[in-house]
Amino acid sequence: MTASADMTRLLTDVTVKYPGVMMTDAQAKLYAVANEFLAFSNLWYEDVSFDLVVGQNSYTLTLAEVPPGRIARLVALYDSQDVRLPDIYWCDRARLTLPNGLTIYTTPSTVKTWVARVVKIIADVDADNNPALPDWVIQRYRDDLLAGIQRDLCLEVGKPWSNPTMGAFWGKTFLQAKGRARVDAIKGNVLGQTNWAYPQSFGRGTQRGV
Repeated sequence: MTASADMTRLLTDVTVKYPGVMMTDAQAKLYAVANEFLAFSNLWYEDVSFDLVVGQNSYTLTLAEVPPGRIARLVALYDSQDVRLPDIYWCDRARLTLPNGLTIYTTPSTVKTWVARVVKIIADVDADNNPALPDWVIQRYRDDLLAGIQRDLCLEVGKPWSNPTMGAFWGKTFLQAKGRARVDAIKGNVLGQTNWAYPQSFGRGTQRGV
């Protein structure tokens, strides 16, 4: 996997806006900022199907997307044939055993296909040291990620680009962007709609938007 044109332009913009910042530094900043953004917003998810085995409680979730990312949390678990969806989510019936394990609390007595919806963050870099994340993240949230990178650069100490005042400004901008992205996830990027929500007892937000 190689960097998309959008990612290349974003990283180049960072080095142009802040002379002296090396490309490797920009890549590292993007990795950290994108993971912060994704972890907070729950934008990047994958639905992973797996077959229950009678008498077996532990399973391995196999991520199929490219790039696969890394599982951050479980947000939904359900029977793939449940006609009541999206009203029923069983997060209280299982726990993750990271990196890719899932343990369900009730021992299965029948064979069924369940689906685990997991929120993901970046797991690796590509051959050119760019963060391995989906193109749609950069395409849709480019300016938001740039705000986070500028926050981190401006708050560095003793650098030619150090600027605590602008660091605070970009920090506020990035915080607001994360909030908007989380709303995007909850609404599924459909204006005025709610895509799906966590059970109240689970206490965290929802899915990605594309």
